[in-house]
Amino acid sequence: MRWPIFFVILFVTAVLQITATRYLPLADGLVRPDFLALLALFFSLYAPRHHAPLAALIVGLVADLLSFGPPFGTFAFSFGLLGLLILWARRLLYPDHPISRIILAFCWSLLTQLFAFAIPWILGPHSFADFMSFSGLAVRIALYTAVFTPVYYLMVPGKRWFILPLAGQRF
Repeated sequence: MRWPIFFVILFVTAVLQITATRYLPLADGLVRPDFLALLALFFSLYAPRHHAPLAALIVGLVADLLSFGPPFGTFAFSFGLLGLLILWARRLLYPDHPISRIILAFCWSLLTQLFAFAIPWILGPHSFADFMSFSGLAVRIALYTAVFTPVYYLMVPGKRWFILPLAGQRF
């Protein structure tokens, strides 16, 4: 995998996550599309087998740096864990179909958000009502992320340019 290009794409996605999402319609302070989750899903689906979980983990670390709510490491752990799950289930999935991309993006975003909200609920003195309100928020974030999936997957035709190894590197 071409790691310098990966880090450039990660930087651009992080900047979009911070700046552009606040100007989208229906975006309030908490409900925004999660472009970093889409990036982690993209690299989990299309990166080489031994690079995909590491790419998802790195994207999760950046998501942890940009988030203020959950404890540090929850997004990294959940992105890495889901990256391993997607890697295991790659042969069962059909990621080139637009509907399956939307469903995968919704499930990925929902699971990472629920995990990020569940850790503070388990560790702290929060009530079940707090967790249910966080769950509703996670569903809205996942739906908003799924809406932006077709726009983000315009990178798929160029995946050979930034995922395939350079000449002389092992795949």
